[in-house]
This record gives sequence, structure tokens and C-alpha cells, in this order.
Amino acid sequence: MNIKGNYPFTLLVSALVAIGGAFSTALSQTIDSRVRLNSAGFLPGFPKKATVAAEFTKFWLYEAPNGTTPVYSEGTVSEPFNNTDTRENGLRIADFSDFNTPGRYFLRTNNTAVGKSPEFTIGNDVFTEPFRAAMLGFYLWRCGAAVSAAYNGRSYSHGACHKDDGSLKYYVAGRDDGTGNKDGVGGWHDAGDYNKYTVNSGAAVAFTLKAWEHFWHILENTPLVSVPNSGAIPAYLAEVKWNLDWVRKMQFSDGRVSHKLSTLNFGGEIMPESESATRYYAPWNTMATASFVGQMAIAARIYAPYDGVFAARCLGQARISYSALMDTAFVRHTQAPFLTGEYGGSGDTDKRLWAAAEMWETTGEPGFLEYLESRLPNMDVYITWSNVSTVAALTYLNSRREGRNPAKVERLRADLIGVADELITVAAAHGYARVLGSNSYFWGANGSLAGTAYVFHSAYLQTGDPKYRHAVQDAAAHLLGRNYYGRSFVTGVGHNPPTSPHDRTSTASRTPWPGRLIGGPHSDKNGAPTAITNCASPATCWFDDSRDYWTNEVAINWNAPLAYTLAALMPGADTYPARPYPGQTVETEVSVNHNAKPKKASAGKNGATRVVRARGDGRLDIPAGAKVYGLNGKLIARKLNAGSKMPVINRNGVYLIKIEGLKD
Repeated sequence: MNIKGNYPFTLLVSALVAIGGAFSTALSQTIDSRVRLNSAGFLPGFPKKATVAAEFTKFWLYEAPNGTTPVYSEGTVSEPFNNTDTRENGLRIADFSDFNTPGRYFLRTNNTAVGKSPEFTIGNDVFTEPFRAAMLGFYLWRCGAAVSAAYNGRSYSHGACHKDDGSLKYYVAGRDDGTGNKDGVGGWHDAGDYNKYTVNSGAAVAFTLKAWEHFWHILENTPLVSVPNSGAIPAYLAEVKWNLDWVRKMQFSDGRVSHKLSTLNFGGEIMPESESATRYYAPWNTMATASFVGQMAIAARIYAPYDGVFAARCLGQARISYSALMDTAFVRHTQAPFLTGEYGGSGDTDKRLWAAAEMWETTGEPGFLEYLESRLPNMDVYITWSNVSTVAALTYLNSRREGRNPAKVERLRADLIGVADELITVAAAHGYARVLGSNSYFWGANGSLAGTAYVFHSAYLQTGDPKYRHAVQDAAAHLLGRNYYGRSFVTGVGHNPPTSPHDRTSTASRTPWPGRLIGGPHSDKNGAPTAITNCASPATCWFDDSRDYWTNEVAINWNAPLAYTLAALMPGADTYPARPYPGQTVETEVSVNHNAKPKKASAGKNGATRVVRARGDGRLDIPAGAKVYGLNGKLIARKLNAGSKMPVINRNGVYLIKIEGLKD
């Protein structure tokens, strides 16, 4: 036992311990909000810590729910922490990192005035169910169709909604005259309201598809609540495609993209199928157009092995909008006459970079790389709808394509490691290991905190150092209970989660809908009721009040990094180096084994063995019966039988190799 510091009740504690179980059974079984930890749990071999807002010198772990004999008593207690953001002095950290026995437990200290901790689990799969809940949040956000799901003993459903999306009255750009309607049905509701915004969708699509790039081998076999596979498309990608099918509709014939599809003002606290106000396409701008390109370009390569036609259409649309984008200087978002979410900004540089990065990663064409490398940004801690430059930078850095400038790659790698290490240092100095530290409290900060997992995991992929995976768990811990409130910030997940989020479906149905991350505390609440603004500091400014859209709203751009964070902690996420995802072009680090026997496809399916870039003499070693397609669905080459010559492809590009008729 390593005890740091001197405390006045140490001798009393020793006497109490001497009588063993009689001491613990006499204590309260009430969960104490002063004992704050990750209520989802911990991975074996990872750090395991709880923050206690009270004095203590020793602690024990017990089997949940009501164990009376300690199963662990060898942990250490930290020196007191003084948190400036939460204005708390004397926080102490109970460290039980060396306890790795799988099971469900609670923690108790030797301060008899403090109750027990929330229950938590130690195990390899403790983050799988929270991940499924986060993905259920997306399913329940579906617009344009009825949804129905059962979760944790409750049922959630709404009818088909917004089937008339949307009017062109306020879209007056390009070839459209602002009259009539255009099909805009589908997608995800954006947040606590039911509108749909192209730019915010971009942040959500970026994180969900980056999660697929890094963890596809886990996600392809993870069953989701109420979301089945869609033909050959795995359930996870089927859910994201629901939103992408709508995003595609936001493009107009000249490549320009509408900013949002929205009512003129926010609707009432009603279910989505009851909202009847007309919804309109907002005018186009370059932020939305660039974000559209990024979404379509990444979708083109991710979906190519599963739905070549959809992938080709995404890439075709991306090319049209990229051309329109590059022919135009910055065009600002026009808010009037809308009073709904603005998602505006003073520039579009970050989104242009992301568009170029995804176009290059998908096509390998040098023009995109040249644009990107001439403007490569520094790594930024914060990834938000308003700044996706770090997504562009990490797409470039994590690529396995050839052609990158080695000096730029090394500079960006060093930048990434520096940022990740600084975040770890900041967390170590904070009483709740908050990776954003004591100063970064702003609208949606919880989403940005979750987004650090993408930075940490990218650092892990560059180094193999497990400290970056440990930092991902720290980020998850803060969102799931190791915070000033001792509560989970995710509805329906963990200990004492939000019960009154600013979320119309939750308010109208009088029950919080599960799997949704709230934005989190901050003090910038201009116009809020006094009860909501009356708080001592930004870190303590959250009240779980449905009126409080400043801190208690939910949104897809916060849920997406949450899903990434949880996926990064699921079994198998520690694979290093990363396994190439289906459809990834691999020109460096991982070689293609041409002598390997082709893997048979499952019965009734077509097997896409690999997406490759033709190199050298352009000859592809493929089995008899295989066909090579471009992303536009056009047949490029084929090998009729075993005696046929290998097909030759003379143009660099991304191609699908499809083998038909193979059965297990």
C-alpha cells in the first residue's frame, strides 16, 4: 500500500480494518456522487482510476452488487489535486491499475462518511455495448422513415416524417429558379431539432467513416440494434449510408451544394412526424460544397467493395462539386430568412483541404495531392464542424499511397505526436484526467473531447505506443462518469445519465432517447434563463434541463466522435500496424501477396478481393473468372480462364476486382 500524505484518521482506519468484514457490511450501500469513475468500466492492462471528492487514505474493491469481502486492497492514493476549473480542493485519485481480474465491482474508501462508487466492469468488451447504444442514437435520428427499437427494457419509435422535403423557394443559385420542390427525403435529424445541415453532416460522416477505416474488422461483425446488413453492406455502413443518401440530394446540377434543408424557425416539442411546417433548401455556399466533396470522396472508396454503383456515383458527384468549388472563391452562408442552426463561418479553407485530401486518397490523382501538400495545416486539438483541417492532415498522414513528400510526412508526424503528448500531459495534471484540461469549455466541448480519440489513435498507429490508447480510455472515462458531476454524459449509458436532454423526441415522448452525447458544461449562455446561467464556473455549468440547449443538447457531430472513441476501445482495436480496410489502396508498408490463393466469397455473394492501384507493367495477377471494374462500374479487364494471359491496365487508378460464382 502506497499512501502519500498524512491524515488525522489513519489510526482509526487501521482499527476498523482489523475487524475485517464487519466493517464493510455496516457501511452504506448507497452510491455516493463524490466517487467519480468510468461507470462503463475498464480494459484489462489499462490504467484504472477513480477520483474522489473527499479525504481518504485507503480503498478496496468489492464484487458488485453487494460484496462484503474485499477482492482488492493494494491500490495507491494520490496527493490531493486542486482543480481550478471545478473549484475543488483536495481531490484524491484511487489507482487500481494493477487489478485486471474480469468482473463487476464497486469501490469503497476508508472514509465512512462516503458511500460506495457506481458499479463498473473490468473486461475486454466493456465498451461494446456503449458503442451499440451510440449507433442506436443514429438510427433513432433517421428522417424520412419510421423507426422502432427496444433497448434496456424500453421501446422507442416515431412515424415516417418529413416526406415532403423540400421546397426550392429560397434556393436561388445556379440553374434553379427558386420554384417547386426537390427530393430531399432521408438523412439524420441534426440534433435536438429535426432539420438537416450539410456542414454538420460532414463532421459526422468524417468520424463515422474514419472509424470504419481504423476498426472495420471489428465493426463489420458488431450487431447493431434495429439495423441489419443491407445486402452486401455491413450494418454499420448501412446506417451511415442512410445519411449519405440524403447528402447526395443536397447537390444541384452545377455542382453547388445547399447549406441546409430546414424549417424557417425551430419547431415545437413534438414528435418528428407531427412537424408539418414547410422545409426549404437554403442557398448554396462553398463551405457546404467543400464538405459535400469530402463526404462523397471518402464514401466512394469505403463503399466500393460493397456497392460499386453507389461508390461510383459518390465519386462522380464529388468530382462535379470539386470543380465548382475550385472555380469559386469563398461564398459565405446566407442565413436570412432562416432562424434555425447557422453553421456559418468566416472561411472554408479547412473544408477545401479535407475535400482535396479525400479526393487524393480515393483516386491517387496528383492534382489533389499537390493542392493538399501546398497548404498542409498544423495539427489542431479541436475537430469540429467548423474546423476539419486535422481530418485532412490525418487522412494524408495515415495514407498508404505513394507520392507524399517525405519531409512533409515527417513534419506532420512530429506535429501529431507533439499534440497527443501535450494532451496526455494536460490530462495528468487534472483531477479528472480531462484531456482538454481546465480551460477548454465551450459549446459542444464534449464532442471535441471525444474527437481527441482520433488524434490519440492516429498517434498509436504511427508509433505503436500503448500510452495513446490509454489516453483514449481517459477521454471515454470523462464522458462516462469521471467528471465533476459523477455522471455519464450519454443518455441511457452508464451511471445516472442525462434524463432531460434538449432533444425534441425525448421531450415529446417524456423519456430520454438512448445513445446520445450531450454537448457538456460551459458558461457562454447568452439569453439563457437565470437558473441555467447561475453557475460558479464553466466546468460546473450543466443542469440537465431540457430548456438548456446551450449545454444539454444532443447532436450527430458529437455522437460520431463518441462512436469513434468507443470503437477504439473494443476488442481488436489495438491491431498494429493497422489492417488495410476493404477498398484501401496500399502502395507502401503493406505488400500484396500475388502468390496467395484467392479467398472464396460467401455463398450468394460477389467477392471483391482487393482494391489496388496498377503499377509497374500494369499486369494484375488475378484468378480465372475475375473481372476488373472502374469505380464508375465500367468493365476494364477480365480473365476468362486459367490459360488466359493476365490483364494489363495502363492507367493509374482505383479498381474493383470481382470474382463471380465462387461458393464456400
